Amino acid sequence: MKTFTFKTFIFFILFVLLIFPSTSAYGVRVGIDILLRSLIPALLPFLLFSNYLLLSDTSYVVSDFFYPIFHKLFKTGKTGSYAILMGFLCGYPLGTKILCDLLKKECISKEEANYLFKFINNPSPAFLQGYILTQFNLTFYQRFILIVITYIPSIIIGIFLSYDYKQTYYFSGKSKYEIPLSKVIDDTVSNAFLTLTKIAGYLILFSIISVFIQSITIIPKFPKCIILCILEVTSGTHFLSSLTIHSSIKLLLAIAFSIFGGLSIIFQINSVTSDNSLNILELMKYKIISVLLFSLLYLLLYQYIF
Repeated sequence: MKTFTFKTFIFFILFVLLIFPSTSAYGVRVGIDILLRSLIPALLPFLLFSNYLLLSDTSYVVSDFFYPIFHKLFKTGKTGSYAILMGFLCGYPLGTKILCDLLKKECISKEEANYLFKFINNPSPAFLQGYILTQFNLTFYQRFILIVITYIPSIIIGIFLSYDYKQTYYFSGKSKYEIPLSKVIDDTVSNAFLTLTKIAGYLILFSIISVFIQSITIIPKFPKCIILCILEVTSGTHFLSSLTIHSSIKLLLAIAFSIFGGLSIIFQINSVTSDNSLNILELMKYKIISVLLFSLLYLLLYQYIF
């Protein structure tokens, strides 16, 4: 099923490239613009930082500090605590990238990685604050409340899943491999840019599809907006801002689709997984649950936010 979906996606891209070359060229420019203005500034510092912590074996310092809190909430180990923190702070797909790096270094078990995978992949605070919420005229209090309720669903899911999480042995924060400092720095930079290149490739491909869909005039604006948000959240939420609907509905949809991430994020997450040990379909199921929980919280707290 996964292979068929990927082949269909590639075939559609080739069709657009061949039949609509000008549209494709514009889509590439849009993708590169998003890459330079939003993606690289948001992701590259975190990629370099997280790679260095992992490769230099200093991530255990962070793990020791947050372990008492996260262990009580999620029953996770010390390295799992580091993955939770970085997954929430750095945003997707870096949460998955960190889990895969921990698995590769044998610092975390596959059972714990699969458990964490279901709830630590979220939009980063930097993306929410710097891209989504800036499109709306909001006070500091409103932005703060919205960011908090964006992450509450994932926390609830993590706590709920922890009741079925039975692991009793936890790996230590340090791996059994020693790497020279020069190689740590070299691998930190090369791994960061390799990951960023994969992510950028999918972003540009989905930008081509988004621009093509925007050019189809027979599709009404609102259904077109939903399709765009499902495909790629950055260009989708930008198109959402042009709709003539109430700003509170725009805000609800923008954050909800940011939580889901879109198919572009799903492909990006899949691109950084080293094997098939992490279940993408399970992730999508819990992302939909997160969207529903956020929507409920938004409606319940609406009068206190606005």
